Amino acid sequence: MECIVVAFPKRETAEKIAEIIRKNGLDIEIMIHHSASGVLSETQLADAGVVICTERIQGMSYTELFDYLPRNFHMIMISKRTDLESGDDRLKLLTSPFQIQLLLKLVTDSLAERKKTERKKKQIKIQRTPQEQKMIDQAKEILMKLHGIDEPEAHAMLQKQSMDYHRSMVESAQMILLLQSGEW
Repeated sequence: MECIVVAFPKRETAEKIAEIIRKNGLDIEIMIHHSASGVLSETQLADAGVVICTERIQGMSYTELFDYLPRNFHMIMISKRTDLESGDDRLKLLTSPFQIQLLLKLVTDSLAERKKTERKKKQIKIQRTPQEQKMIDQAKEILMKLHGIDEPEAHAMLQKQSMDYHRSMVESAQMILLLQSGEW
C-alpha cells in the first residue's frame, strides 16, 4: 500500500494540504499526523509513499525525521525559508507560499520515482559465481532425487525455502548440501 502522510503542527494546515491533493485527483490514501512518532508509525506500516511536512513537527526536525524514514519513502518539506538545500533525491524542498500545481507535481514525481527505482531493482539480475551456481544445481539435483520432481519444481522448492527462512538461494543450497553430506 502506498500512502501520503501529511504532518504539520496545526491539524487545519495538514487537512488543507490533504484536501488539495484529494481534489486534484490523486487516488491514494492520505493520513494526517502532528507528531514525528505518528509519521514514523504510519511509514512502518505502509509499503511506500510520500511524507509532506514542515521544518519541525512535534518531536523532531524534518532532517531528523527524514533520517528515520524507510528508504521507500520520499519527503516534501514545506517552509517559508529559501536558504535550505537538500542533498538527497528523496527530499524535496518547497517554499511557502507555493503553487498548488508545484506541490502536486512534486508528489506525483516522488511516487513515480519510487516506482521507477522498484522496477530497476527487479530488472537487476543476481550475479552468481560459477561455484555458487554449481551449489544451487547440486542442491536442486538432491531435491529432484528425494522428492521425485523435475528441475523447475526443485528450483521452486529451493526458492520457497529461501524465502521462508529469509536466506539467499546460495545459503539454502549450502544447507541442503550440508544436510545431505551428514556434516551438519
